[in-house]
This record gives sequence, structure tokens and C-alpha cells, in this order.
Amino acid sequence: MTCLFAIILGFLYRDLTVASLFSCAVDTVKTTGVLGMLILVATPFTWLMGVGNVGNLLQNFLNGITSNPLVFLLIINIVLLFFGMLMETSVILLLAAPILAPIAIGYGIDPIHFAMVMLINLLMGTLTPPFGSLLFVMMDQTKLTLAQMFRAVAPFYFPYLAFLILITLVPQITTFLPGLFGR
Repeated sequence: MTCLFAIILGFLYRDLTVASLFSCAVDTVKTTGVLGMLILVATPFTWLMGVGNVGNLLQNFLNGITSNPLVFLLIINIVLLFFGMLMETSVILLLAAPILAPIAIGYGIDPIHFAMVMLINLLMGTLTPPFGSLLFVMMDQTKLTLAQMFRAVAPFYFPYLAFLILITLVPQITTFLPGLFGR
């Protein structure tokens, strides 16, 4: 509905032509195709990790390192931030969420809290060089270089990191609202 509304407004304000609409559609198909291929490759890999019992192996490894849920979350934050810089967020979610969520529950971490920590962390990774995907999308839209884009985004890292640390340490921030609705 939003796309349809934007198209109608684009034509009404004469900012959108049939040629530019076609160009946008082609760009959308290309982007969707790339993401679809990434998901297509990631899905069997997730299945293989399940068959290979990777979740239990990782849980045993992490339990050998620490039994403290906070230390587990800090380790996950570092790992997800690193992978978020290098891979597409949807692929990481397809690969990591089915493995890490049961481990987090085993540590006594609320699933909603863990999902929020995971998502905020991965989104921060998409803004971080060298391969932060949102940086490249913004570079394409603004026609800035990577160095210029990084300088423009850099001031936002510290508040973002502070927010990530805050929701990691205070789970009530992410579980308060669901708690009001009986969760």
C-alpha cells in the first residue's frame, strides 16, 4: 500500500515518470534477486548446521567458557558486530538465530530481549566498514565516497554503542512493553 501511495504521489507531484518508475522497478528486482540468492544459499547451510549438531557443540563450548548470561551476551555482541560488518543481516539471522536462540534461553535470557540485542547489534554492523551494507546503500543514494560516508556516520556510533550496551545490561528496557500485554 505504501509503494502504491508513493507512486500515486510521485505522478501527482510530477516527480515520477513512467521511465523512472521502470528504472526503480528494475533496481528493485536486482536488489531483491541478490537478497533472494543469499537467502537461497543460507537456508540449506542452516539445515546442514542443524543436522551437524552445531547448536549443541556451540552450547557446550560456550558453557565451557562461562555460565554467566551477561558474559554470554557480551561474547555474542562482539561476534555479531564482527559478522554484521562482513555479511548481510538477513543471512546472519537465518544462520545464527536458530542456533543462538536456544542457547540464550538455556542461559535464562528472555527470547524477546535476546532478539532485540541481536537485531540492534546486526544493524550497527551494517553501518560499520569495511562491508557495512547500509553504508553502500547510502553511498549509492548520496553519491559520497566510503570515507565521506564513514565520517558522516561516525558520530552516531557512540550513542548506538551506548544503547546496545544499555539494552544488553538492562533487559527490562526490551521486555517492559511486551510484559504489559501479558507476555
